[in-house]
Amino acid sequence: MKLKCLVTAILASTIFNTSYAKDDHQQHGAHEHGHAQLNIAQEGGTVTMQFISPAANILGFEHHPKNEEQETQLEQAIQQLKKGDGLFGFPEAAKCELVSAKVETSIMDKDEDHHEGEDEHHEEASHTKESNHKEEHDDKESHSEFDVEYSFTCSQPAKFHQLQVHLFDAFKGIEEIRTQYIGEQGQQGYELTPKVSVFNLP
Repeated sequence: MKLKCLVTAILASTIFNTSYAKDDHQQHGAHEHGHAQLNIAQEGGTVTMQFISPAANILGFEHHPKNEEQETQLEQAIQQLKKGDGLFGFPEAAKCELVSAKVETSIMDKDEDHHEGEDEHHEEASHTKESNHKEEHDDKESHSEFDVEYSFTCSQPAKFHQLQVHLFDAFKGIEEIRTQYIGEQGQQGYELTPKVSVFNLP
């Protein structure tokens, strides 16, 4: 329960941009290609992380997969994101292991168009309606994101003093990760880049 409070504190913290919240209006304001967010909460030997990124950083596109190649690409990205022990490097002495990884993405949502012209007399009106619907749908898809939750356990938590983030190597579309840590020893915010990808705990 305490850990949930820590995660909530991270999400509510004013240190980083709270516009990563799920509200659509906020989400659109925070959605910036190349940028991502990593929230880290620690309680004793339990470390929970939340990674949020525009789908474009991960896949190169943000619409629902349109062909088999893109479907395969999406599935491979999901499987890669689940391999948290390969995306984050803990100090060996901390003896940390991945317990679970949960991947959610709005790119999987597909709003089927059920308004195709059924009456020839209304073909023109139907076409206009479909076009407007497609524009609204494309706009919604253009803000697809990945939201991933990781849980790790560390048998030597006192040795967990830094974290190597390999997300830049795995997903070349990521240029910057705004990182926020909160734990019993303090709170720390930092911006990671491909050249500076090690996060030091407070």
